[in-house]
Amino acid sequence: MLTSIVAGSASGGAVVCLALFAATAGDTRVVPAIAPALAGAGGLLAGALVAWSLGRPLANAYYRAVLAMLAIFGTALIGALTVPVHVLAGRWGLAGLGALCVVAVGLARRIFLGGTPEP
Repeated sequence: MLTSIVAGSASGGAVVCLALFAATAGDTRVVPAIAPALAGAGGLLAGALVAWSLGRPLANAYYRAVLAMLAIFGTALIGALTVPVHVLAGRWGLAGLGALCVVAVGLARRIFLGGTPEP
């Protein structure tokens, strides 16, 4: 079930990075103040939903909720990394962090589940 935590955190982080990358496409001085909050909320929701759905083999809803909460925490940590990444590397740093999150989803599946998905 570690796959659901890692994949949920990474997919939520990718959503946060993609939303912030899109929000900073134009002039960064005119980015609406609500954009980072919406990016964060969307990422947290995406991380929780991915972890909840990957935890489907668990029959107990409480355990699935624990997995979703751990994925939310991981997404929040990745979201906190977006600030120094954006300051140091700009919006392309956000794109790189988002790409790293997408790669982490695939690696989590391969490492923890032991193979590639069947077509």
